[in-house]
Amino acid sequence: MIAPKSMRNTIHPWHLLLKFFALGHFYRLCRDMKKHILFYALALFLVGCGGPSEKQMLQQYVDYTQFNHDMPALYEASKHKKLDGYEESETLYIADMSHEIRFLMDFDQFSHYINESAGFFAPVYLMQIRTEFGDFKQGDVKKMTNTITFVKKESGWTLFQPN
Repeated sequence: MIAPKSMRNTIHPWHLLLKFFALGHFYRLCRDMKKHILFYALALFLVGCGGPSEKQMLQQYVDYTQFNHDMPALYEASKHKKLDGYEESETLYIADMSHEIRFLMDFDQFSHYINESAGFFAPVYLMQIRTEFGDFKQGDVKKMTNTITFVKKESGWTLFQPN
């Protein structure tokens, strides 16, 4: 049945009511969806942007502080911890780290071994050890602090070691 011409362009109250509820529902749906989209976008952003995890940093730092395995053990490193850190860019994270070392031999014992095994480079190597650690005796404990740079790669955050 076709409505008379006089009623075709008129707006009925029930049409207004239907449009009001439909638009209200659509508005609420969009508003709620916007909240969810913002939440998930923020979560993804934070997961992707953060620096390395504390556990990951400490493990790489422990590996970094271990002495060269080709030489006799000069010291044991322990009590590793992160003091402070900040994200310098999306791919660089700077961390202040500390650890303690306990010397397992005197400098004289170590220099005797190095002089016999390192040959021509022994004096340079011993000078580097003396500059880094100063005078030490067996059993001495020294607190060390380092500023370490972590670089973000495809596989994750890695401790940066210049060649």
